[in-house]
Amino acid sequence: MHREFDGWSYSAIFAPENEPTFGLSYYLEGGSAPDLAEVVIEGESHDLGLTYDVENRGTYETTLILDPGCHRYYFRLIDSNGDEHLYPTTGTLGAGVQSDCALYQTP
Repeated sequence: MHREFDGWSYSAIFAPENEPTFGLSYYLEGGSAPDLAEVVIEGESHDLGLTYDVENRGTYETTLILDPGCHRYYFRLIDSNGDEHLYPTTGTLGAGVQSDCALYQTP
């Protein structure tokens, strides 16, 4: 799954299924690295580290081990201007590990 919006994009890769990689690509014209890039799963924050390119134009990822079930998550980024960005802006995305899980859930 891959989506783009407002100067950054996100993805979640489920291979192997119980160890998904969550990531986002970030670019801010004339800016620098984001102050914060994280995925929040079931209310717990997980930092995303730079894996490709350079800080102000790069991909930030983390790979996690998740128990079976449906896990609700969203991405949170604070850019180098101090502006907060959430995706989705309302609701959550779903990560199903050996379980059915709606891709998007409204609040």
